[in-house]
Amino acid sequence: MIVGPPRMQSTSEGIRLAAPIRSETGASLPAGFWLELPHEYADWIDPAGNAFVPFLLAVAGSVRARLKIEAPVCPKLAAGAERIHRRYHEWWPDFHVPSIEAPVEGRRVAGDRRILFFTRGLDSTFSVASAMNSPQGAHGLH
Repeated sequence: MIVGPPRMQSTSEGIRLAAPIRSETGASLPAGFWLELPHEYADWIDPAGNAFVPFLLAVAGSVRARLKIEAPVCPKLAAGAERIHRRYHEWWPDFHVPSIEAPVEGRRVAGDRRILFFTRGLDSTFSVASAMNSPQGAHGLH
């Protein structure tokens, strides 16, 4: 699966980060994927390939393809995503572990905020409790 360079677009609903998708394996895929945020969050959008790694790696695994992104990706994100997929493979041997191919992102960005998806499960409850004791806190989505 090849993900073309992302581009930012303004829509009536918000700011969209969109990238075209091509299949190398003949798998039926949509022509592209996009993420969209309200206009007031435009400064939060990273125009690199990072936003596409988490969910498109799962798609690439499901169609048994590699994930090639034609935009820079944070090496730490790529390594972590591949590590998670290798763990899934340990649990489910038929699970395909796709490789990630992308230019390495040259800048190092360290955010001063965190976000967490609170599902009321054990992991997210622990994360909330940890964030409450952190000077940074966390922004939550539930």
